[in-house]
Amino acid sequence: MHPTAGSGSGPERLTIVLEPLHGSIFKSIVNALGPMGAGTWRFVAITGTGERIEGPTFVSPRNLGGDQTPHPEWAPEMPAALADLQQELEQAAWRKVEKGKEFWSWTYRR
Repeated sequence: MHPTAGSGSGPERLTIVLEPLHGSIFKSIVNALGPMGAGTWRFVAITGTGERIEGPTFVSPRNLGGDQTPHPEWAPEMPAALADLQQELEQAAWRKVEKGKEFWSWTYRR
């Protein structure tokens, strides 16, 4: 879906979330050969109607215990992937209106 799609009588809303990807078997094997294994992730903007705007993917090592959520310290491509998605949203006239708990969890309106 392109970020300019969608229409409605009221303001449109979307939220950025983080999702794990289950890539190809080959990519999974290559990622798993790292010291702790790794997973592929992406940020996705989801509108109130369920439409998705997907950002670029990035790789993050897996945490062997506890929280499996990637962190910028472990995934250097993570901040750039978020910035790319945010830039795409802003170019499509979406504006930040509310910050969530995580550094990526923003709500936008247009």
